[in-house]
Amino acid sequence: MAAHSNLPKAAKNGKMRSSPEARRLIRAAIRRHKTQRAAARALGLPNDSQLIKMLRGTLHDTPAMKASLARADKRARRAWSLVRNENVPAIDDAKVKVLIGSIRHCLNELKVLLPHEE
Repeated sequence: MAAHSNLPKAAKNGKMRSSPEARRLIRAAIRRHKTQRAAARALGLPNDSQLIKMLRGTLHDTPAMKASLARADKRARRAWSLVRNENVPAIDDAKVKVLIGSIRHCLNELKVLLPHEE
């Protein structure tokens, strides 16, 4: 008689049924939402048993999981395309002080020119 194995059927056969992207997204969702139920809800899956089976590799990607993967891919592409400008010139404190001084000087001249109403 064969010894009992705790590995899921997919691992015994040597191939996982769910995609690696789906398993990676599930692990990230569980890390973020702390529970499998909350992660399943966030991914748009009907229940957490599908999430567990896909994480183990015993269930193929469901249409809800494929939609969740498409949303995550779209979100990642938007984040990747955001390119920040790294060549922003630094603000020179001495220049700022000189500008503030010249602005104060101009304000004082304007106060002298404008009639004082009391």
